[in-house]
Amino acid sequence: NRYSSLAALEIRKEGRRVSGIDLAARPMFAFFKTFVLRGGFLDGRLGLKVSVLYACYTFYKYVKAWEAGGEGTR
Repeated sequence: NRYSSLAALEIRKEGRRVSGIDLAARPMFAFFKTFVLRGGFLDGRLGLKVSVLYACYTFYKYVKAWEAGGEGTR
């Protein structure tokens, strides 16, 4: 929770806008990157768990940045 909050602040400080597409696509890509591209599938269940947790972290990070931006429900 702490790290996703800090990462969300960094996103906002950089002036990046967060859209609904970011909320949907970025966690899926984070999972794909961790599980497939970085070889998480080779670690079995542990690799799957780490990949899911990284996708959740990515989702929370962008949700928090989206809320901090005050964009409402765009």
